[in-house]
Formats: sequence, structure tokens, C-alpha cells
Amino acid sequence: MYGKLDFLHAAFGIVPNNLNNYESTIDSPAFDVKNANSSFLLNLFLRKNFYLYYGERANGSRKARRIHEKDFLMMPIKIPSIQEQNQIVFLIKIINKSITLQQRKLKQLDLLKKAMLQQILTTNDYPKIRFRGFTNVWDQRRLEKIAKITTGKLDANAMVKNGKYDFYTSGIKKFKINTAAFEGPAITIAGNGATVGYMHLADGKFNAYQRTYVLNQFTVNRLFLFYSVKKVLPRSIYQSARTGNIPYIVLNMITDLKVNVPKEKEQKKIGELFTEIQAILINQKNRLRCIKDLKQYLLQNIFL
Repeated sequence: MYGKLDFLHAAFGIVPNNLNNYESTIDSPAFDVKNANSSFLLNLFLRKNFYLYYGERANGSRKARRIHEKDFLMMPIKIPSIQEQNQIVFLIKIINKSITLQQRKLKQLDLLKKAMLQQILTTNDYPKIRFRGFTNVWDQRRLEKIAKITTGKLDANAMVKNGKYDFYTSGIKKFKINTAAFEGPAITIAGNGATVGYMHLADGKFNAYQRTYVLNQFTVNRLFLFYSVKKVLPRSIYQSARTGNIPYIVLNMITDLKVNVPKEKEQKKIGELFTEIQAILINQKNRLRCIKDLKQYLLQNIFL
């Protein structure tokens, strides 16, 4: 089955058995497949070099171009024997199942991370769960008391030189942020509060034109602070900063942000835990990408 108006958008599909013999619309013709595997044909049609190339034959105005049935049925295709079609479809199903299972695993890991954040990082004196051997009350501290906060915009043409970034601030032409002056990368907070990240020496994954808040020179464990800020920002600031459809954070929202802090050893353990979970997530995301790349490679090389 395909959509005449959306042929160029790969509007192909297989009609489920429970909908067989139902009537389709005039712009969505359906066909019985004989002497071929429907799933094989579907994967063949979903290749860009098929639907984009033959889609140029569409008739009609620019906004209502259609591929009519007679034109579709005249499109030449190359297919192997039915036995080879079946084997190819079986292989693709295995890969698709692997992709689905990997996506489920990633979802479960992400839910685990969120649950751990909720249970361990707290706005109370004690978290709901703790590492064995820690019983001390957590102290509440303002963010400006535990990190140096700089606000401004990164140079759009910033170049990393000797571990430093060019960074513009209000009232100051330019100064350098020395990321080598403290342990690990700086913590960055987007001006709209939507993202919290690290400033790494090798990448520039931040908006050079958007106001950014940079935290460094910490008096607490950097990893612990990163996950603490990442947790409390959406709840305590993002909504209050919203003006119309565009949220915007001002400096005092950052400096006044309150974080509950345990003793240094517990901070370190918490930071290491979430870093390990994040590393597992990244590894599983890479596995998913590899499986998808394998599928793409096979599709490109199996179908003529």
C-alpha cells in the first residue's frame, strides 16, 4: 500500500492481516503481492534511490503531485528468487528485533538513572537512600558559596589555546576561562535553564550566541555538584524564568540556587555512581548506533 500524494516521503506500508479486504481511499491504493515477499518489497521501496528517483514521475501541481497506480506498476525493480527474498527478510527482522531490544534497554537505564537521582539527591536533610557508613545531616548551601560563577557569551569564533576559552562578559571586552585551573571541565548552564553540561577542551557543544553561566573553582566535588544542579534546575528555575514562550535565567537565579551537600567522601561516591551510570548509557547508545549502522550498510549493499 502506498500514498499517491506522499510517494516522495516514502509513504509505503504493509496492510495488516486484520485489515485485509477493507476498502482504501483513492489516494492510498493497495495491491495483492504474488510470487514475492511483501516485506522484501517494502524494504526495497523504502530506499531513497527508489522513492526519490521514481517520485519525480509524479503528475499534478507542485503541492498535489500524485504517483498513479499505472505508473507505480510500471516502475522497474530487480529482485532475487523468493527463497533469497525470504532469507533477506529474516535477516532484517533479526536486526530490527535487536534495535527494539536495545532501545528498551536504554529506556530502562534512563529510568534507573532518574530514579536514583530522585532517591539520592535531596532537598531535605537526609536522602531516601545512602551509601553504607554515611549518616551525617546534609548542609544546604547557596551555589555562589560553593562555585565561582561567570556569566557571558562564548566567542563565536572561540579557539582553544593552552586550555583556555575566549569568553565575553557584560562590561568586559574579553577574558580567558582557564579550564586547566581546576579539576576536570567547567559546568555550564544555558541561559534558558534547559541544559546543564560540561565545557570540554575539545568540543564546542554549546550555543556561542546564547548567554551561558560557567561554574568552576568548586569547594565541593565537581561531579556531585553537576548532578545536583542538573536535578534542581528544571524544577526550581526553568518554570519561574519563563516569559511567554521563552524562559530566561538571570544571574541571581543561579547565585541563589540552593544545593544540599553531604560530606566530601559521600559527595565523591555519589558523583562516581552517576558517572558510571552515564558511561553505561553512552556505551549502550553506541551499541544502538552500531546496530542501526549495520542495518543501513546491509540495506545499501543487499538491494540493487
